Amino acid sequence: MLRIHQHQIARFETASEQEVEDDLAMHLATYFPARRQLMGDAAVRATIRLAFARAEAHGMTAWRDVCAYLNVMLVLGSRFDDDPQIPWARRILDRSSAKAPHERLQRLLADTIGYLDILSGRDDTRLAERALAWLRGGAPPQTDVVLVLQAISPEKARLAGVPALQRMQAQVATGAVAAGVTGAWGGILATVLGFTFGAGFFDDPQLSVITGERPVADADALRMRAMDYLTRFIAAAARGEA
Repeated sequence: MLRIHQHQIARFETASEQEVEDDLAMHLATYFPARRQLMGDAAVRATIRLAFARAEAHGMTAWRDVCAYLNVMLVLGSRFDDDPQIPWARRILDRSSAKAPHERLQRLLADTIGYLDILSGRDDTRLAERALAWLRGGAPPQTDVVLVLQAISPEKARLAGVPALQRMQAQVATGAVAAGVTGAWGGILATVLGFTFGAGFFDDPQLSVITGERPVADADALRMRAMDYLTRFIAAAARGEA
């Protein structure tokens, strides 16, 4: 649910910042119930506050624009604007553009919907299911990480391109080392999760159940948490709650 309803726009125009935060928490629970349940209260509030900050950095300060920006964060990852896999998002958000902030955001919403349609069509859990199947296999015999990503989602790998996937791998590696996820297996695992959740997933508050609530002991602990998250997300989607 990426679009904003007219009654929400009217509400945002007169609400205070705290009221908007409360409304956005309710919005998330209504339109993204699976993600909201998986996140928990603290992560919901942290994600909303990050949406305020990231949207403002791109010159988007109207409450309705923050809400739309939050919607995109929820489906592309909270740091999608710095993700090498989706450079088109960064280009759209570029403040040097002659377009007004709301115009840029509407273009972002339209292109995000088109991107998701190419990736999954009517199946919102396709990437999650493929990533979960890979995770269940444990340490893979294939050590060429680009080939691993292409096998998990040929569509996403093709849209990103090999150079972007390699840049994402390098970006994720920094977060992996900081989290104590090291070694060849840890590097491949972290890259697969960056491919699945977004390049900034180690610092994404909506994924703190995987990466942030407790120190990540090792690659296998990270793998188990990611498997649990994806399993619960897919089950919620099957119930029509995604």
